Amino acid sequence: MVILFLLCGLTSITCSQSEQRVKRIVGGKELLHHTSYAVTKYFVWLSNAHFCSFTGSFNNFISELSKPDSKMSGYIKGCDVVARDVLCGGALLTTRIVQTACHCVARVSETDSESQGQYTSRRFVPKSAFTDFTVAFVGHTSISNMKLGFSSKAFIIHEKCARVESLDKFTSYDYGIVVLKKEVTPNVNDPTVVPQSYISDPSNFAPVYALDDLTYMWWDLMSKEKVCLFVGFGFTTDSNDRENTPRSAVLQHVWNTVKGYDTCKLMTEPHLKSNNYSELVTNLCATSLAGQKTTMGHGDSGAPVTCDNRYVGIVSSGGRIEFPAIADNYFDAPAIEARVSWFAPTVYAPLPNSAEHRASFVYNTLKSADDSVRKDSKIKH
Repeated sequence: MVILFLLCGLTSITCSQSEQRVKRIVGGKELLHHTSYAVTKYFVWLSNAHFCSFTGSFNNFISELSKPDSKMSGYIKGCDVVARDVLCGGALLTTRIVQTACHCVARVSETDSESQGQYTSRRFVPKSAFTDFTVAFVGHTSISNMKLGFSSKAFIIHEKCARVESLDKFTSYDYGIVVLKKEVTPNVNDPTVVPQSYISDPSNFAPVYALDDLTYMWWDLMSKEKVCLFVGFGFTTDSNDRENTPRSAVLQHVWNTVKGYDTCKLMTEPHLKSNNYSELVTNLCATSLAGQKTTMGHGDSGAPVTCDNRYVGIVSSGGRIEFPAIADNYFDAPAIEARVSWFAPTVYAPLPNSAEHRASFVYNTLKSADDSVRKDSKIKH
């Protein structure tokens, strides 16, 4: 089921329900408690496990599974959360809306592709939030504190979200939304109660900005090569073994340098099966600080990127790449290896992230989620 609705400008998105392509921080350091980093309060850990994890607590798993309304209630309580179950990260926009990466909540279409010149891009389609539902745990820096989760009602993706053929399976317009069944609350004992003090505290949610500020933040990133904060619960070592590589039980963080447009193009374009960089690449890129070897990876996708405590982007992917050194004779220049993390800037998603459009975004998003549930109810799962 796919519902299309125009949000504004670059934010046309598709109400949906991705292929699991998740990412990690390799070489990051732990954030053991809430700090001056504002992101820790609105960071969202998205689970890849239905109900309680079997590997966490067999009794809790059976207890939760035996409740006929547990999946429908919107709350998951009493689970032993397991690090390996991390799907992606996210940012809490409102009490019922989480922003994440498109590829976290969608899958690549088997039929919908677009060919231009020498490359092919394949559109993502939303997963079903019923059969592939995820559970969101909000504002925790350790999985040991995750006692109350909130289940998904609908998934939404940017309608231009597509997998572009490249060395690292590059994703264009990597913006996604998880609509939750119930409002997020810190009240573990009675999750039906959402304290007004929680709703009225803006630090519990990702910042919302005026459109002019979003544009300035993007310009500031590109022109000054700022050092920004990346966080996540994903892999902590380099590995392609998704089954056996341990994930982090504590929120990891690392500082990376955001590169300018020309440098990102130099690093990325050689790995795209196309020369249409300006249209395909909607992400910014960042590299490790001198002497460090850090990348985003499995489990980190969708996590918020912040600069000066400003919410500037969403983690998309990362990896080690080679690119030509900058020299007078470009084609004869030696190759340089770098660890690069790509992220989708919030400026390209103005409706979810701008103050001017927040009210209409919330209204349309919740309405579309209701419409998708009504349509799903007619489908036999």
